[in-house]
Amino acid sequence: MLKNISPEQRDDFGFAVAGVSKDNPNELYVIANMGQDTTGLYLYNILTKTYSERLFGLDGLDTDGITQALDGSLLEINYTDKWPSRYVTDNKRAELLAGIEAQFPGQLVSVESRSWDGATLVLKISSSKNPGSYYLVNAQKQQIKLGDAQPQLKPEMLSEVKYVSYKARDGRKINAYVTVP
Repeated sequence: MLKNISPEQRDDFGFAVAGVSKDNPNELYVIANMGQDTTGLYLYNILTKTYSERLFGLDGLDTDGITQALDGSLLEINYTDKWPSRYVTDNKRAELLAGIEAQFPGQLVSVESRSWDGATLVLKISSSKNPGSYYLVNAQKQQIKLGDAQPQLKPEMLSEVKYVSYKARDGRKINAYVTVP
């Protein structure tokens, strides 16, 4: 079901363009709150100026963006819970990422780039004690370390980051990260 929303109403909530639909080049994936407390994923038709129903959204969490394949298909929907997370739409990709994440427990695995066929990935592995290391992973699941983003920063020089949540004066929940020296 599409909602017809005038430009004046749209200005009340704002949105960010996240990508172009594979199925219809006149439809854009947009991240918007549509009057709700958190953002979600919608399709916006630029010809009819209508929005789809919410395609993705989680209670109390904002949708951050999407990852699309080179052919335009939707691979991931990104959001932040305690840490950046993803909802993966392709089972094969989900299995691959779960296997990689298992090899780097407690660290964030980000796909920085990929080959045209998706068989080779460049990953960034990071945490509060690791400002980032880059790896090349191929279809045979071989990992080749490419290098560290900040080799001069050693883990013992860095502090742990803690996730906290508190209520603002207006009663809304605010999530934050605290780095303790």
